[in-house]
Amino acid sequence: MNTNSVKNILIGMFLIIIIVLGVLIFIGEQRFALPPAREAAIHTLMERSGISFTVQAEITRSFRPMRQLLMHPYQFDLNSITARFFGGDEYSIIEDAFGVTFISDEKHLTFVPNGNILIFVIPLGYATPEFLAAPTMASAQALATQYAQYLMGQNINMTLHSAELGRGGDYTLTYFGTFGGYDILNNRLMVRITDRGITRMEFSYFHVEGFSGAQVDIYSGDEAILALMNQLRQTGVIAGFNDSSARIEIDDMRLIYYLENAQAVGQGQPANPGYVFTVIIDQTRFNYIFNAYTNSFIRYEVVR
Repeated sequence: MNTNSVKNILIGMFLIIIIVLGVLIFIGEQRFALPPAREAAIHTLMERSGISFTVQAEITRSFRPMRQLLMHPYQFDLNSITARFFGGDEYSIIEDAFGVTFISDEKHLTFVPNGNILIFVIPLGYATPEFLAAPTMASAQALATQYAQYLMGQNINMTLHSAELGRGGDYTLTYFGTFGGYDILNNRLMVRITDRGITRMEFSYFHVEGFSGAQVDIYSGDEAILALMNQLRQTGVIAGFNDSSARIEIDDMRLIYYLENAQAVGQGQPANPGYVFTVIIDQTRFNYIFNAYTNSFIRYEVVR
């Protein structure tokens, strides 16, 4: 037997298999990619309604089927967190339907069970000498991550999503937890920093167990934009086609995971994939969130 001929045949068969697999993968990817004609059509509809993308924003083109993400509330150690936040200062405790608030003369901390959120407010500001000596975007990011890790007693394990410099010279930093390449909107750190240092920090966190269930079809990016336009029209933000009285900009669009029924007690819950739009309306930024399985509106929030 000619071993060289056998080897050449096997190599040839192996290359053919690789090529076939590559073609099948390409065909599968194209099946869930937004066609150029549909992308052009949605841009035309947006323009007629006075909506456009900012320079850095673009439409989400892939809409591959996605699984749910199983999450459950993380149990914050409030005793340790309040001890680090207040130091030796005395504080009082107020409980109401909203949550529990710890208040001292110069600081207050609120824990919101519905959402597993901690809100730190420091009117006088917290800063390190290094930041006060050179308040820049880089030093603001370093200050935010350092202080958040100190308060939580661990690495926050979040990725910077956006860093905005306000008209008053203040910085707004937003971090998200990620899993499988997708941001998790429930796992978020938002920090406001002025020339005095950190004045507000909002931290929410849920433990991620992993993907759950089968892959399910999601709506495409152009269909999600139509849902956003319908929501803006229903709430009177846009009046209809050819309305040029207001310009609305989409500054960001992406696929994320969002736990709609976030509670700080109970068993693990599935988070659904969703589309989030950061929309600028009259110089105010909003996040509009939609369920990617049903293309239904979930909620909107002001980006502070």
